[in-house]
Amino acid sequence: MFKFDGIDLEMFVDVISIDTTLMSERKNDFIDPPSRSGRYYQDFKYDYKEITITFDIKADTEEDCKSIIDTISSVFNVSEEKELIIDDNGRVYLAIPDGKFSKEKITKGMRRIKMSFICPTPFSHNPEAKIFNGEKTLSVSNEGNTSTPAIINVDFEGNATYCQIDGQNGKSILIGQYPSLTKPKQEESTTIVYEPCETTENFVSVTGEVDAKRTITGTIQPNDGGTSWCIQASDYGSGDNWHGPALRYNLPSNVTDFECSMYFYHDSKGKLKYNEIGSTDKTKTTKYKVTATTVKLKEKRLSKSKTLLSIKKGVYLTPLKVNEQEVTNGWIKTTYNNKTGWVKISTGLSKITTTTATYYTKQAASLRVSGSKKSKLLATIPKGTAIIVYPKITASKGKWTKATYQGKNGYIYTDYIIEGDKVQIDTDQEIDAAEDKIGLLECYGLDQAGNKLFKVMLCDENEWYEATYPFVQVGNTEFLKDKDFSVPEAKTTTVTNVSDDSLTVSTKTLRSGKYGNWNEFKGHFTIRREKNEWYAEVIKYNSEGEIEKTLPSEVIKSDKFPVGDLNHIVVYFGKYADKDVVDTMTFNRLVITKLNEVNQDEEQDIIIFKEGDELKVDFANNEVYINNVKNMEHVDIGSKFFEIPPGDFDLRISSDANITSSIIYNERWLD
Repeated sequence: MFKFDGIDLEMFVDVISIDTTLMSERKNDFIDPPSRSGRYYQDFKYDYKEITITFDIKADTEEDCKSIIDTISSVFNVSEEKELIIDDNGRVYLAIPDGKFSKEKITKGMRRIKMSFICPTPFSHNPEAKIFNGEKTLSVSNEGNTSTPAIINVDFEGNATYCQIDGQNGKSILIGQYPSLTKPKQEESTTIVYEPCETTENFVSVTGEVDAKRTITGTIQPNDGGTSWCIQASDYGSGDNWHGPALRYNLPSNVTDFECSMYFYHDSKGKLKYNEIGSTDKTKTTKYKVTATTVKLKEKRLSKSKTLLSIKKGVYLTPLKVNEQEVTNGWIKTTYNNKTGWVKISTGLSKITTTTATYYTKQAASLRVSGSKKSKLLATIPKGTAIIVYPKITASKGKWTKATYQGKNGYIYTDYIIEGDKVQIDTDQEIDAAEDKIGLLECYGLDQAGNKLFKVMLCDENEWYEATYPFVQVGNTEFLKDKDFSVPEAKTTTVTNVSDDSLTVSTKTLRSGKYGNWNEFKGHFTIRREKNEWYAEVIKYNSEGEIEKTLPSEVIKSDKFPVGDLNHIVVYFGKYADKDVVDTMTFNRLVITKLNEVNQDEEQDIIIFKEGDELKVDFANNEVYINNVKNMEHVDIGSKFFEIPPGDFDLRISSDANITSSIIYNERWLD
């Protein structure tokens, strides 16, 4: 077995030997007291692991041999650790090629290669994660031979001042503080707005209060016309500049010190995998694949509803029809592990539809970026695999045709495939249809007189690039932007037109691809004012719900910043002139917290968690998140992160509220 970065290299090479050590080098740490004989043992660590593989490349011709060498060289040309499998047991190392390569010519069309890999983490791991569900006790089983980090999720069914997770050997994590019997409980801050944007009933129309060069026209509605998981523009009206609809959300009372979080989706290519519109084609079988690390099965179709259990990545869920519909307001009803409940699609589900495949591979084949043996290798496809081929969508390139395998789009050599009986296979493939569209989504915070306190914006204003960027203003002053973001000149080509009596040469601007770090945005803006000090942050999540990119500001106080109380919010969706507008542009949630609620003159037990809150403790990175926002300030100074040791034991979680919990981890081996 020799796989690297998902590529089965034994399609191209014959492995001669794999050399490694039984265990990584162990480094012991001793204390050497100067006045006593001997040393005291203190601790130890394992160093990185080195793996050396020798293999032969065999080909019929020198040209084919050179082509194979080019292919495997591109596979090993990586900038970060990739998965390496060297044994039939399927255990995975995270490895990167080392600088030690040798190539020996054995004979015509044959080369012997010797290369080394470095594994910075000296353990192999099981690629299949284990998950355990429970309440205040989780029965854990680690069948690896060494300890492993885990992710623990806790869902709160009521208000709580603390949560403690106890490991073995006296190690534990405490978030918050233990309550007393005599002190009153007090919220650290008060959430005055929690708007899930499942309807527009709490919003009102607005005719102004947006920036200059913007016209308010068109309408906003939930994404399926009823109640759903977001609000979005249903039409943008017309105009020569930025134009589109807006809505206003009134706060229950004016707020001086606040924290406002605004959740957006924004995708210039209209290809977000977490699009929650259900299929209405009843002749197809639809499933949903879990793409996040975990998703929650809820008792009711509410985010704050009780969590029945957590479901891990890779599981396929079949939706149960409710009133003949597979999707109800952005949720699916499903049964898993004998429990029936609801899963919100946007938390990490991807729709899978049954697709007809009419071709098999008649021998092991390569899926490549383009129709050339010299192009990058995307995947190796075993003999006899049913694949999806698109002869009608993309014209064949000579002896190459477009195909999809395991969600990857590329090209396959037509001599390696054969038409056979129709086979039904599940796929989450997407046909790549680049769309460099234009659009902006803005959220304004205003005082009672309509003066702008702040504005946050996601915008793609470039016609030739997919180039989304975030921007924050306090008042009319630029407060936060990505300083590394700039768009180069678009690519051009010369077009020559010849007629009977004239020759015309012109320059045509081309669609120029993707630029920047904020495309396919799923995330939120947070802006906070406390005691006249302002702070802003942008957080982007990947498709698995993990933080992919952050952009924080400094905490800044200035006489130039507005001092009015926050009174209402305005949401604006913009289309530019008659240009094609961004397909996926949605406003998903609004959360506003009133700060400085604690009475400093009276000792109180502070409520850290409220009903519906989610706590995530990431023991791999020693980080704590509350509702997907990093929150280390509530971690007790005496806390110690720990790993799950080999064997079976009960992990205990305590809190002064009812909770449900789960733990997920990959077993590891020191081998």
